[in-house]
Amino acid sequence: MDISHLYLEKDFVYVRMQGIIWAYSGLLNPSSLEDSSVVGLEKIYQDVNPDKPLIICFKGIERISGNDSLEIFLRNAKARERKISFINVNDELKKILIQNFQLAQIEDFKKSGNGFSIFSKDNFKEEVIIERVREMEKERLFASMNSSFRKLDVREKHFVSTSIIADGEFDAGEIISDPKYFMWICLLMVDELNKLKFELEEENKKSGILLYTELKLIAVSLRGSPFCSAIGLLSNIKYDVLDHLGPKHKLFDTEVLENVNRGILYIYIGDFAAGGTEIKIAKTYINLINCKLKYALVIGSLLKNEVFKNDFELISLIHLKEVRPEVNYELPVFNNLFEGRNQ
Repeated sequence: MDISHLYLEKDFVYVRMQGIIWAYSGLLNPSSLEDSSVVGLEKIYQDVNPDKPLIICFKGIERISGNDSLEIFLRNAKARERKISFINVNDELKKILIQNFQLAQIEDFKKSGNGFSIFSKDNFKEEVIIERVREMEKERLFASMNSSFRKLDVREKHFVSTSIIADGEFDAGEIISDPKYFMWICLLMVDELNKLKFELEEENKKSGILLYTELKLIAVSLRGSPFCSAIGLLSNIKYDVLDHLGPKHKLFDTEVLENVNRGILYIYIGDFAAGGTEIKIAKTYINLINCKLKYALVIGSLLKNEVFKNDFELISLIHLKEVRPEVNYELPVFNNLFEGRNQ
């Protein structure tokens, strides 16, 4: 099995356990660490630059269901004394992991409080780890975006879903077809979704009123659907997919809208946002069935997020101009449409 998409590498090797679970155990229980997933972690530990520290991110992991493989992995780690740092570990799992390193040198993270290192060196501290992890994930995001970009010739300049013309476009199909991009993009989108989910839960607590009956995701386009499905499974949030509400409006799945419960708060999941037309169409349909769409999560946006604040809150991993600042986008005025009109 090719494991090159499961880790990022610079001066250390970085993995996310949910990515390894996805590859080795599927997404039936993405928050549970099974023996099969630990086998994947052990393979990376043994085969991928063992002279470099290994950083293991536990975001989204809530329980350990298989202990045998984990105990073997931790026992081998103690024997080899390769530096390992665990980050984003909940308190319960942190206790379990630390107990297995009773004879090891442990450095508890003081600032974030949700990680620790074993066999630590003074020149490789918590602040350095967190900052470099952010850099590595952003680099993978940029690489994903660049892989999806293509130049347009004069005859193809119009976007599919809007009147905007450009000399280049980003094609999410290129990201979807490449595991080393698709997996990491989905994990980063889940991070943003979890932040939003936490904010909504806090808002519910403050108001003392349940602001929605259910939280669900929705996708309305061919390329948005794979992201919505993966993100829904990774975050354990139900989702609906409508084909094709946008960008080419040819709706087939009307029964999805007919059978939904009322009072649902939907979060739109998509690939890229240009003028926001697709999201606004989805919002209109959802409002008609007495549900709400107040948030949209996409990989990249042409416009700044605050442009859409009167219609919905847009969350994007990146702005398209950050990736390709040389690309020109225009919204032309079609004067020929008014030719022949009486003055």
